[in-house]
Amino acid sequence: MVADAEYFQVEINKATKQWSFKTHKSKFWSVGDDGSVTAGAENRTEREWFNIEWFGAKIAIKAFNGKYLLTKGNGALSATGTSNSAIDTTYIWEIINRPRLVLRGEHGFIGTLPSTVIECNKSNPEVFTLHVAAGVSHIAGSNGKYWQVNGDNITVNGDKPTDFDIELVEHSKAVIKYQGKYLQGSQNGGLKFSGSAANESTLWEY
Repeated sequence: MVADAEYFQVEINKATKQWSFKTHKSKFWSVGDDGSVTAGAENRTEREWFNIEWFGAKIAIKAFNGKYLLTKGNGALSATGTSNSAIDTTYIWEIINRPRLVLRGEHGFIGTLPSTVIECNKSNPEVFTLHVAAGVSHIAGSNGKYWQVNGDNITVNGDKPTDFDIELVEHSKAVIKYQGKYLQGSQNGGLKFSGSAANESTLWEY
């Protein structure tokens, strides 16, 4: 069970695409001159904004001083790391407050056909269920079935969940990845994991 002091609200700066971390007491993470990380800032300056780098189920967090947050031997965080791939500078993340998921791309909302194939050019939203545990995302439909990759199609007929990676990259927009490829939509409604970067066809407003 996650205690109040162990969850944080992330908020993005639309201009810089940097993130702040707010505690349950409405205070912000902040980095001191020595790299120490505290959680008592009332306002946000450059010291309270961070870059998040995504690595599937894990993230690395870079501070204003160009260093990565790392976990010291005593459990404290310190912005003194030089690598984004070391064990002590990567963190598993979870989403605990967003079980309902609606996705909209450049051609419309994602919705399910009677065949259980999903398309991305619908005029009305469909509500899916999102579950993120240990950084791994599972998406289910109203029929109780999971998203499943079937060749060039994504269907909502899986009895077991398929593992996806979700990255929050812009204000209210994310990418969804499967085996390193981005979920990409086309004007005819087609959806497939064929994208290679975050762009108009692979960004999904949530």
